[in-house]
Amino acid sequence: MIGPLALHGGGEFLPGDEPFLTRLLELAAVAAAARGGSSATVRVELLTTAVARHRPDMAFAVGSAAFERVAAAARDSLPTVRVRHARVVDATTAADVDVAERLATADLVYLPGGDPDAVLEILAGTPTWRSVEAARSRGAVVAGASAGAMALGEQTWTPDGYVAGFGWAGRLVVVPHASEGRIARARAVVDTLPHGDELTIAGLPERAGIIGDGGEWPVVGAAGAWWWPAHATEPRRLASGASFRA
Repeated sequence: MIGPLALHGGGEFLPGDEPFLTRLLELAAVAAAARGGSSATVRVELLTTAVARHRPDMAFAVGSAAFERVAAAARDSLPTVRVRHARVVDATTAADVDVAERLATADLVYLPGGDPDAVLEILAGTPTWRSVEAARSRGAVVAGASAGAMALGEQTWTPDGYVAGFGWAGRLVVVPHASEGRIARARAVVDTLPHGDELTIAGLPERAGIIGDGGEWPVVGAAGAWWWPAHATEPRRLASGASFRA
């Protein structure tokens, strides 16, 4: 069973992001129950690769505190939640057997924001990324915010221009920290790529995102989202609870 994919616009873990984080933990609890029964601890791994060049330990501290706060608020409806740091920041840590084993048994793998090129350069083809794939293949949730979400799309922006992403989100290109102007600029560039006019753009504001299966994408978060399908002349604004198909 392939697990859900969650794409977030950034500003992750800040006040106002609780609806998105709560939904992630609810879905992760389903994966935990399938793995170990209804009382199984929800295993969350924060994969901080996108901030490898910056402060991964601080990113983990902020993220783990946010998940623990949300889990405490929902303690009547969620089992115990355990948050750990998958500190994969270079080739050596990307091959770490212990980290790979933890990722493979996670119920939620979350990639916070940072540098999208770092996500691709450090993770692609590694044991840790194969473990993330294995976790999702048995139903775990994989989530990315900002750079993490961008890297999961068909194409992702980098300082050197657009490059192929992991492609887990189907034909989507993610534009985080979205505004109408930012989306329009991205659409103009994406359309110049080979077959770029066949791609859908998901414009995701901060503290909001989409959680789906690669086909149907419901919007979660008060800020809503923009959907710009292939060949359309302009984007469509969607409120929380609405959905679109890529």
